[in-house]
Amino acid sequence: MLRRLMLITIKNAPDGHADRMRERMSAAVDAVEGIRASTVHDALSVNNSPWTFVWETDFDDQAALDTYRDHPFHRDELIPLFTSIEFEAATAFMNVDA
Repeated sequence: MLRRLMLITIKNAPDGHADRMRERMSAAVDAVEGIRASTVHDALSVNNSPWTFVWETDFDDQAALDTYRDHPFHRDELIPLFTSIEFEAATAFMNVDA
């Protein structure tokens, strides 16, 4: 299993945008086959951390991640939510035993 951790900072987003992002990111598990879990955590501002969200996504394997990247849900729903605002992100992947 592959786990992706994505740290996201949202800047100057219109009212409700963060809630919409949280809802759609969480919905990835129901929208894309091969995603086992999609959990969005509110980041804590400990030590002046700039992050808004920590998005944790578990994929069955590399093939599931590849499917997600080209999936209409990712392309047509998630990417526009990010590109319509100013944001920063850092991403890490790891192998996790199921």
